Amino acid sequence: MPWKKNFDVEEAVESAMEVFWEKGFESTTITDITEATGVQRQSLYNAVGDKRKIFLRSLMKYDTERRRSTLASIESLGTPLESIHAFFARAIEQSTDCANYRGCFLVNTALRLQDHDDEVRDLVSAALEDLRAFFKRLIDHGKVRGEIPSTVDAPSTASALLAAIFGMGVMARGSCGDDVIRQAADRALSLLA
Repeated sequence: MPWKKNFDVEEAVESAMEVFWEKGFESTTITDITEATGVQRQSLYNAVGDKRKIFLRSLMKYDTERRRSTLASIESLGTPLESIHAFFARAIEQSTDCANYRGCFLVNTALRLQDHDDEVRDLVSAALEDLRAFFKRLIDHGKVRGEIPSTVDAPSTASALLAAIFGMGVMARGSCGDDVIRQAADRALSLLA
């Protein structure tokens, strides 16, 4: 008799994503995933694949449904400069919420990239490049609108903003206080003046 799936694969991947996001790839066990999803190991393997494939699918889901949708909504908030400030305000809010802080799933994965294969590395690299391109696009539009000085170099400033966001996430995981994270954000945003 052929195997029949009796659960929602996307819901299972969402639940698995939450576990991977919280614990990381290496620390997450298949038992953690089956407990979180309520789906037996063999059923998960038949529907999605092994732990690595479940992780990759989770990371792709995060990238598509969280990161990309967040960028799209922030980009549509107002002017380019307002959008960049809104992005940083959101990052500060998340970074200083100690009780609920998990960081960005993609950044967390990037910090352990040496533990992953080329497919995961390529996905993380493409996502980070897309974020850099997001900043560059907003800087370019801000320069055209006259709200960002024409002397601001868009490519290098976009890279600096990406590095600042990445650094804020790392600092939030460490022992840095809220004031230090806010100062880092303020300094990065001063590059746009």
